[in-house]
Amino acid sequence: MVAMINCVILEDEKPAAAKLALMLTESKHAINLLTTLHSLEEAVTWMKNNPSPDILLMDMGLLLKWS
Repeated sequence: MVAMINCVILEDEKPAAAKLALMLTESKHAINLLTTLHSLEEAVTWMKNNPSPDILLMDMGLLLKWS
């Protein structure tokens, strides 16, 4: 049995997030998309209240906007 990889997307541009989510869900790999988040604030809140994902796919530009 293949273990599912729990994944979270953090992307402020909704079309880009939707395209990435579609690519992941249509993938033949065992990926479980937990949620898509659209801001750092939303991500911090989600991470505080949920188990950590195995992988976080993040728009690095968000860090530049935040700093």
